[in-house]
Amino acid sequence: MVAGLVRALAHTCHDAAVRGEPDPSPRPELLRAAKWRAARHGLDAELVDVLAGRARPAAELVEGFLEAIRPGLEAGGDLEEVTGLVRATVAGGTAAARQRQVFRRTRSLEAVVDLVADETAA
Repeated sequence: MVAGLVRALAHTCHDAAVRGEPDPSPRPELLRAAKWRAARHGLDAELVDVLAGRARPAAELVEGFLEAIRPGLEAGGDLEEVTGLVRATVAGGTAAARQRQVFRRTRSLEAVVDLVADETAA
C-alpha cells in the first residue's frame, strides 16, 4: 500500500511539474501542526488540511488525497488495490489504534502482544 501511494504521489507531482503547475507551499507551521496531529491521533481524529489551513476529518482528507493522486495510481496499475487497502485501513483503523484499544479495554500488555501475534499470523 505505502509503495503504491508513494509511486502515485511521485508520478502525480512529476506530471504537475512538467505542466508547470505551481508548487503548493503550505506554511511551515501548518506542516508542523499537521505532522504532530497525525502522529498523535492517526486516523481517529480531525487532521490538518495544510492547503485549506483548517482541520478536517481524517477520512475526508484521505479520500481527497486518493483523488489527487488517482492519475498516478492508474498509471501504475495500482488504483483498485491501493484504494481498497487504504479504505480498509481507514474503516478498520490502524494497528496502533487497535493495540491502544485492546490495552484500554484489558490493561494488559500480554493482550496487546496476543493481538499483534494473531494479526501477524492471519
